[in-house]
Amino acid sequence: FEVGADDYITNPFDVQELRLPVRNALKRVSQGTLTNPVSGLPEGALVEERLSEVIHKSGWALLHICITHLDLFREAYGFVASDDVLRAISMMIHNTMKETGSAEDFIGHLSPTDFVIVVPPANLAPFQERIRSRLEQSLDYFYPIKDREQASKRPDRLAVQIAEVPSVYGRFSSVEQLKKDILNKF
Repeated sequence: FEVGADDYITNPFDVQELRLPVRNALKRVSQGTLTNPVSGLPEGALVEERLSEVIHKSGWALLHICITHLDLFREAYGFVASDDVLRAISMMIHNTMKETGSAEDFIGHLSPTDFVIVVPPANLAPFQERIRSRLEQSLDYFYPIKDREQASKRPDRLAVQIAEVPSVYGRFSSVEQLKKDILNKF
């Protein structure tokens, strides 16, 4: 269990004894993960639950942050470097939220490269300004020193796109409709 086992059975075993651990393992797999394995931020059901609250309650605005060209970065520098980029950007977003927001603010993944941030409308502009500045200043530093100058001139370099959805309440009938609207901003 210390190294990650979920269950075990002893030998000899009965087929009936095997069914329960297998059924439990299949149930866990079908439920999916609740957090992104790289960033540790909520994804899937947790994000959908929060978005469901947002479309049924006034007083919230959304910000969509998308990391573009991360797939090309991964091809050039490998998945470890790509995961480091995702982890660092997640941390920057999280730290900015802690500085400008409240305890009820939320950050999660819509996809591995798409983040959704839920904040009160009054906090949207200050958060957006601060996070845009931080992310744009840091993107070139993810490239190795030997490639930075050349990468900064390429149209397919790492970039961040940010779009706001200032009012959500009453505009969407479902979380799927909201997610589709958010993801179609770019």
